[in-house]
Amino acid sequence: MVSNNQLCHLFLFLCFFQITCLHAQLCTQEQTSALLQFKQQFSFNKSALSNYCDSVGIHSYPKMESWKEGSDCCSWDGVECDNNTSQVIGLDLSCSWLNGTIHPNSTIFYYFPHLQSLNLAFNDFGMSPISSEFSRFSSLTHLNLSDSSFSGKVPIEVSFLSKLISLDLSYNYGLRLEEPGFELLVQNLTKVRELNLGEINISSVVSNSLLNLTSLTRLDLFYCGLLGKFPDGIFHLPHLNELRILYNPALTGYFPEFINSSSPLQDLELQQTNFSGELPDSIGNLKSLKKLGAFGCKFYGSIPTSLGNLTETTHLGIGYNNFTGMLPSSLSNLGNLVYFGVGGNNFEGKITDFLPNVKGLLYLHIGSNNFGGPFPSLGANLTSLVSLDLSNTQLTGPLPSQIIGLPNLTWLSLEDNLINDTILSWVFSLPALEYFKISNNKLTGHVKQLKSTHLRDVDLSNNSLHGRFPSSTFTHVNLTSLILSSNNFSGELDMLCYAVSLEILVLSSNRFNGSIPQCLGNFSTYFSVLDLRKNNFFGTIPNTFVKGNYFETIDLNGNGFEGAVPKSLVNCKMLQVLDLGCNKFSDNFPH
Repeated sequence: MVSNNQLCHLFLFLCFFQITCLHAQLCTQEQTSALLQFKQQFSFNKSALSNYCDSVGIHSYPKMESWKEGSDCCSWDGVECDNNTSQVIGLDLSCSWLNGTIHPNSTIFYYFPHLQSLNLAFNDFGMSPISSEFSRFSSLTHLNLSDSSFSGKVPIEVSFLSKLISLDLSYNYGLRLEEPGFELLVQNLTKVRELNLGEINISSVVSNSLLNLTSLTRLDLFYCGLLGKFPDGIFHLPHLNELRILYNPALTGYFPEFINSSSPLQDLELQQTNFSGELPDSIGNLKSLKKLGAFGCKFYGSIPTSLGNLTETTHLGIGYNNFTGMLPSSLSNLGNLVYFGVGGNNFEGKITDFLPNVKGLLYLHIGSNNFGGPFPSLGANLTSLVSLDLSNTQLTGPLPSQIIGLPNLTWLSLEDNLINDTILSWVFSLPALEYFKISNNKLTGHVKQLKSTHLRDVDLSNNSLHGRFPSSTFTHVNLTSLILSSNNFSGELDMLCYAVSLEILVLSSNRFNGSIPQCLGNFSTYFSVLDLRKNNFFGTIPNTFVKGNYFETIDLNGNGFEGAVPKSLVNCKMLQVLDLGCNKFSDNFPH
């Protein structure tokens, strides 16, 4: 049994322990005052990138509102203190609605010598420069200033933060890293593991000093204006699992051999660079690779069969290169694919020989190749598709009689093929469809009402479709573009005024008739292209073109319009094409 004396000692110990812990977590008055003064520099504006934060699952709210005089700053939102010293060691003010400027004489630079982590991402600092005073945080290991509207030159003093493990300056569109800034960063930050300089203007050759950063796990140089040849040794850094150098069109390089099958690379994105050469067979050794982005480069040759060994891959994008030959059937091994994009090459053969039949596939983009043959029957597993692009692939014959179970399909692109068939009802019943393009085929038949309420872009031009076009299409409030030219459609525009988002309407070379609704010129803010050429419209043109409209093309040639040319056409200040010929107008264009 425990004696009363022992219980007393235990009670005193617990009291002492609790008092000690409470004392250790009390923020110093000096740091409390400094943080409150720092708070005074900002207003809180929810629009300051909070929408982006919420979209990626980061809760945005004004963290500084919890900062009150008389309370312990170690309990404030976004503030982290050391349990032993009470010193502030971390500030996370990301997604905090901050709107203002961080001045060089700000108190934050002078009272936090032990700060180890500073995150100011996703705020709005008004295109102000990054102060050289950030170098005072000599203990800093993590610095994140991403997407916070900084501009100007990155101060060289940032390279003095030699303890940095993670540095993120990305998505500050007005920021530049001038020589010798990039070289100094790479030479001095020898402990850095994550280096993200995406969308900073570097405009220089990639430093070979990067090869010395053997601790790197992530290197992001997206859209930096990089020049010259990319050092292929960077691909082999021992811990690198993410390499993003996309959108650097002047950057050259090639895929090196990957002899070591234990490479940690998981994310490799080279798209829109000047990389060239063939894919080495050893690319199949990248067993951990989940994302390969190489579209819009200058790669050529055939696709190695070993690419089918990358069974962890979820994103494979090698479109718009100069690849040739047949896609290997081994690609059917990629059972985790979410995105499969090989469009814009010179591939040939049968689509069914390599078509991934993966239950989780969301994006299938294989258009602009030389496949040919009949329209493929989509496998039963492809029910999750969001986007399907089979355009310009020389597909022939009829559409499959039925495609069911595509409730999520938002993009269907079948244009520029040789499909000769009666357009089938399954096309119109897709419930989530937003973009529907089937132009330049040999389709016949009537168009039924499109069931999707999400329609944005519809192009059925250059077919042999006929009959009355369903005017209910204009009631889709999201509709921005409707192109029906060169068919045999008929009908009126009686419901045009409901298309409040319409920007492009092309109905030329059909049999549409009736008069033009009085709303023309004032119902859609961004209406820019109106092409009614060679139809059977009649009546007068409404005099309703408002000031500030966006019309660039108005083509009414070859109809039966009469009466006066509307004087309000003078309000179309952006007009580039106006054709009123072959009508019955009674006067000339107004002055």
